[in-house]
Amino acid sequence: MELLGLPVKYILLICGAAVAWLLLREFNCWYWKINDRLALLEEIVARLERLENERQPQAERQTFPEITID
Repeated sequence: MELLGLPVKYILLICGAAVAWLLLREFNCWYWKINDRLALLEEIVARLERLENERQPQAERQTFPEITID
């Protein structure tokens, strides 16, 4: 039996590999605490920005380009 010119077992193998990769990626992020590190870094940036805004008068405030973490 074929689907899109490929045997069904190859399509199932590809789908299974994609699911396994997604599950292993999530496990890897959990194991190495990557998501927690990202949350902590975002909190540090927010606190530094708040501290910077409190210490500098409005006229002397410098602006820096936005850094996005995807």
